Amino acid sequence: MWSISKNIFKLVSMLICLFICSCGIDTGRYYKPDDEISKDIMDSQSNSFVYCGRSESKTGEKIYSFIIKKIELDAVVDFYNNVSSIIRSVDEYVKVGIYGELPDGRDCILYISNYTKSDEIKTVEDGCLLEIRNIDHFSYKYDIFRDPQLYTKLSNVKILKIDRGIQKKAENCGIDWYETWPELEKIIITGRNNKTSISG
Repeated sequence: MWSISKNIFKLVSMLICLFICSCGIDTGRYYKPDDEISKDIMDSQSNSFVYCGRSESKTGEKIYSFIIKKIELDAVVDFYNNVSSIIRSVDEYVKVGIYGELPDGRDCILYISNYTKSDEIKTVEDGCLLEIRNIDHFSYKYDIFRDPQLYTKLSNVKILKIDRGIQKKAENCGIDWYETWPELEKIIITGRNNKTSISG
């Protein structure tokens, strides 16, 4: 009797696995938008992004995570523009991250926030902080994020925090961020060994 039950359990498990594979069900852990900011962002995104939850720091900043599913230029630009508009309209300190998927999990590609944080937290007035991170460990399908031309299509950037490798590509392409965004006040270039240089 026990042997029959084990065989039935194995058969049911195999059928479930086959169903998941054949239907392409994504088994990652995603969340339903659970506050006004996450709902507003998801309402504007159709099927390009998936909400992965939020966290809150001890000093009150809210950090929202989204995984990009539709890796296309228009999807990224629309997401940034919508998020920029939403977080600039709230009185809270908010950071929104675009995440990509890796074989062993996920990692952040870029952040958009309405505040800066060093010795103290300060609101970014009339714009956002854009943080472009190093993504050398991502696969080729995320190549649009390695192309500095992508970021020239964004707007309302007051502070730019950018990986040194992508900054080098921008210089080779003749891109001057201060020309791209007349409102830009500061550029922070992050290095491979956590070294930074600041201009502006």
